[in-house]
Amino acid sequence: MRILVTNDDGIDSLGLHYLARAMTPLGDVVVAAPDGDQSGAGAAISAIYRNKPQVKKAHIDGVPESWAVAGPPGLCAFMGRLGAFGEPFDLVVSGINPGANVGRSVYHSGTIGACLTARNGGLSGVAVSQAVSGWGVEGQAWDDIVLNQIWETPATVAQH
Repeated sequence: MRILVTNDDGIDSLGLHYLARAMTPLGDVVVAAPDGDQSGAGAAISAIYRNKPQVKKAHIDGVPESWAVAGPPGLCAFMGRLGAFGEPFDLVVSGINPGANVGRSVYHSGTIGACLTARNGGLSGVAVSQAVSGWGVEGQAWDDIVLNQIWETPATVAQH
């Protein structure tokens, strides 16, 4: 099985790294994720008619092939479906998103948007998110918010 792993937090996201490594025993894993934070991008693929999306080789320990894409996760899924990262994919797995994507937030979530874009192209997708504890302290930096996240648990759940 070929699995495309993406997210909306960017290629350097710890959640993405844990998820990609968790998927490697299940098949041929390729990571294609935004080159930076694309949270809130929904299922957008960007205005690709104006510019050619940049794709650069990236490195994630324990993952054989990784790409950084200058665009949202929906574009990563779209490009994967069109063959930009090799043979066709069987599954898109997106996450691990720090912060639960529930209720109305599903409309804006790039994590879920990648799976919606994949589904529009006939591919199945799974989005993985988790609640963040200690959220919302005034002046709190994002790195401090995700510092104590437990990434192993949602990665293990995603394997099953």
